[in-house]
Amino acid sequence: NMTISPWYSTGGAALIDVDQERLVSPSPALSQDIASDDQPTISWPDFAGGRAPKTVFIRDLHDSRLDMQDPIPASLEFSEGQVSACCYDLEQFGIGNDEFEALDDLRATIVELYFALKGEPRLGPLPERQLSYLKRALRER
Repeated sequence: NMTISPWYSTGGAALIDVDQERLVSPSPALSQDIASDDQPTISWPDFAGGRAPKTVFIRDLHDSRLDMQDPIPASLEFSEGQVSACCYDLEQFGIGNDEFEALDDLRATIVELYFALKGEPRLGPLPERQLSYLKRALRER
């Protein structure tokens, strides 16, 4: 029993097994739909509540210590009874019962990450990249 989800990129489309994180099959039909009108004609699985993922932009972290200089993109993904808000640029996520809870959880995670990283004298490649991204997007008050 696998959870199948459509996946899109500029190079085409495919179906992936979400549970095993593997490609099930390239989908020429999906690629054709995207190439023809940029509106893929697929049905989203029932496990996703019939809602396709969507991108939103975080413009306020709801933290009095930080101002946003640039919005941070987050992908909202819906599954049965749960929403996840993922910031792929930072490799961070938040989870909640609805979009608002998931985004609030992600905001708190981003704030916590910023203050944890900025106090470290030596960082590895991923934390260094995360801190660099956050320094461009945020400004301390």
